[in-house]
Amino acid sequence: MAGLFSRRLDPRPPGGPVVVLFHGFGSDGQRDWIDTGTAAMLAAFGHTVIVPDLPGHGSSPDPARAAEAHAPAIARAVTHGEQPSDPFTAMIAGLARTPGRALCVEGLRETPFTARSWSGKLPPVFVVGQDDGMTAGIERIVELTPGAELVRVPGGHVEALAGAGLREAVVKVLQG
Repeated sequence: MAGLFSRRLDPRPPGGPVVVLFHGFGSDGQRDWIDTGTAAMLAAFGHTVIVPDLPGHGSSPDPARAAEAHAPAIARAVTHGEQPSDPFTAMIAGLARTPGRALCVEGLRETPFTARSWSGKLPPVFVVGQDDGMTAGIERIVELTPGAELVRVPGGHVEALAGAGLREAVVKVLQG
């Protein structure tokens, strides 16, 4: 994961099972996992917690290709104010118009999702807010990831991160 900035919270005593918490698009590990108390809770349970910032997010370096052009619909929205017809593209264009977020959009190009075999002891678990419109299509990613499970918790995109439902789901998964 070259080019990523990460924080590590170690339990006392060190050596607990490792948990990697990835933040969402346009956010960072500090806001999604540290400020919500989730990382500290997992460290208190004895886990070594790693909280990376993806390229173009938080404290990570900017993506190498940030100077290249955006996708045409996003470029027209940002430069000419045209509203994209597709709601997801419109949301991305809105983020790109927000100061400091254009680099996050460019960072998506360098980090595509590619399903691979899973070698961890526990299967991957995708936890999303049940009212989160940003996770449309997550079922397809879960299907492409062998052994993966999808868990929906109360809340929308931002509310789910700080909610008790997410922390309860994480503890349940990690306790087996």
